[in-house]
Amino acid sequence: RYYSGRNRYWADRGIPGPEPELLFGNLRAIWSYNNPRQLVLKEWTRQFGKVYGYMSGQRPLWVISDFSLINEIYVKRFDNFYAHARAELQESQDCADTHMAEARGGHWRKLRALSTDAFSNKAMRNIFPTVKHSSQLLIEQIEKKQGEEIDVQRYFREYTMDIISKAALGKEGTEMFNNVYVDWCTDFFLNFRPLSHWMFTLPSLFPAL
Repeated sequence: RYYSGRNRYWADRGIPGPEPELLFGNLRAIWSYNNPRQLVLKEWTRQFGKVYGYMSGQRPLWVISDFSLINEIYVKRFDNFYAHARAELQESQDCADTHMAEARGGHWRKLRALSTDAFSNKAMRNIFPTVKHSSQLLIEQIEKKQGEEIDVQRYFREYTMDIISKAALGKEGTEMFNNVYVDWCTDFFLNFRPLSHWMFTLPSLFPAL
């Protein structure tokens, strides 16, 4: 009875959306390996309009692509909507190791204030030489393949990870096309299937505590 009632969450509020399945909600649609979530949401937006809802397991999610409403939430009333949704296995209260993407209330404001300097204009200027150096290395690698076909995505994966390794992880020198992190990240994003992993699926199927 709980699950059937939960599936009516958006319908009872007069908000359109895709029909959810019992227990899973719309999880199987948005976590399809062959049909990326972004394309699924784009199709639902075409079907149901700029404001609709769907069920991620037992969690109701509201999708908004109306610019005036987005401006109202993210700009005019940001103080009321800054909190991020909690992960299913996350503690109900913030603790010392809760990071900014999951923090709420005063803890979020404290972390936000501490991180502001890291993204200041001065900080961005300081990493410009690092970005420039990686860009030059990328160009050199591409020029070596002049006249040949190349996998552009692979080159930009290497370029991006080279910058992250130096600017965020403090690595010295470059490991472009010899960076183990690229292989790890590629394997994770290309081969990871949430529905096949109980840790990601199971918590979504039960009521929040």
